[in-house]
Parts: sequence; structure tokens; C-alpha cells
Amino acid sequence: MGLTYTGSTMQSGQLGVILEDMQDKLQSLVESMSNMNQRLITMNRSIDLIPEMADDIKAIKAVMREHEGQLDNHEQRIAKLEMPARA
Repeated sequence: MGLTYTGSTMQSGQLGVILEDMQDKLQSLVESMSNMNQRLITMNRSIDLIPEMADDIKAIKAVMREHEGQLDNHEQRIAKLEMPARA
């Protein structure tokens, strides 16, 4: 007893191979979709952190500006102290 597939006779073993191949491909697709879902979840968490990170960067910039001002002040004071020593 043969099975009909696109107008020709196919052995049940051939059909089993085709079905197994299709099942493997579908399994790969399911795994890919699962991985993609995990990546999207991770990406969404990262996107949620962006405003918080922006605030942190602003705070860091403010501290850096303050330190730059202090450094300039120290350099000026040191230069004033060194002037009489050079004269």
C-alpha cells in the first residue's frame, strides 16, 4: 500500500524522513523564537535603565566639573606660591 504525495507513490519510510526533517526544522524555529523572546526581555530591561543611566551620567559630569574647578584653583594657588620663589 503506497501513499500518494504530489501525484506519485511514496513509501511510508520516505514520508517519515520528510516528517522528521520538518519536525527538526520546526523545533529549530521554536528555539530561535524562544531565544528571540529572551533577547527582547533583556533589551526591554536595558531600555528601562536608560533614564536612570542618563541621570547618573549627569551627576558624574557635575562632579567632574567641580573637580576641574578645584584643580584650576589649586594650580593658580601653586603658581602664586611659586612666583616669589622664582624671583
